[in-house]
Amino acid sequence: MAYSIVQFFGEDIVYLAMMLAIPAHLLVVATFHKYRKTTFAASYFALSCSVLLSDAFMCATNVVFNLLIRTPMGPGIIMNGTETIILWDQTLYSTFSIIFRNVNQWALLTIAVNRFIFVSFPSRATNIWTTPVTVVSVIGQWGIGLLFGAIWRPSMRLVRDPTTGMEGVAPNVDEGQFWSAIIGVSNTGTIVVIFSLYIAMFCTVRAHKKRMSDALGKNEGSQQNTNNADIKLAIQAVIFSLFLIPQVLMSVLMLIMPPPPMDRPMTEMPVPKTVTYITNHVTNANYYSTSFVMLMMSKSIREHVRKFIGGTAAEAIRTDNRTSSIIRNNQLTRGAVVKMK
Repeated sequence: MAYSIVQFFGEDIVYLAMMLAIPAHLLVVATFHKYRKTTFAASYFALSCSVLLSDAFMCATNVVFNLLIRTPMGPGIIMNGTETIILWDQTLYSTFSIIFRNVNQWALLTIAVNRFIFVSFPSRATNIWTTPVTVVSVIGQWGIGLLFGAIWRPSMRLVRDPTTGMEGVAPNVDEGQFWSAIIGVSNTGTIVVIFSLYIAMFCTVRAHKKRMSDALGKNEGSQQNTNNADIKLAIQAVIFSLFLIPQVLMSVLMLIMPPPPMDRPMTEMPVPKTVTYITNHVTNANYYSTSFVMLMMSKSIREHVRKFIGGTAAEAIRTDNRTSSIIRNNQLTRGAVVKMK
């Protein structure tokens, strides 16, 4: 009985946890909005809004179709005698959610790499890359999601269990494996992107500090601050990635679990209940922990934005110009001293 209750409300718990993450998204969006007049912050602001919209879409559809339209056969599925009526195309929603989240992650990674390139090689020409990449990423993720969701959907068919005579809906076996592979790649990509973002931020801090220390002379205090910032970034990257490990475990479980056969309803999965139970709880734990970490790290996120991302392209150019002026003044001063001697 307890297992049935957990299985019945499993998805609702997951998306309730996702709603807890929305305040963290709002904090990030508000932070980027403060610096929206700069190219870089505007790029992150657009992507943050896109992530927020996709999460809100996922939560809203589940509240409407998964909570209000609840039947024993599943979300939005009603049995009328021998006829199955699907009120909500769950596969279309799944397509949107996977595409939105995955493309968002890679768009953020692309901009982070551009940021690293610009800081390492500061020039106005390098900064031109950022805006078109952001526009293409945001438009592309929604366009691909809509196109992919409208054209391709896993086939669902009404089948009868030969043993019990029970009727229900079952997907195609190959398409079930295909979806498992997509989710596995998406979840693994999440960890890669998180690490890459922190590596890019790490390189950004190092490059900026190095240029300033080279220009102004070696300073043990500034070097110590640089080391402390490096350590904090590394610790946060490890902690955040640890909370994403359940996604990888869930992906492995989904890949090794056999898909439902075509001659049985989805309610008769040939999967041990223990495996399904563990998968549900791993998924729930992942969303709860990720939401918690996002809320706890919101101050750190704001600080990173203010110090590193908020240090915009134009500001970086001004900093480099000031550094160049200091170097030239030092050279002129040394030259004047030599002439006087």
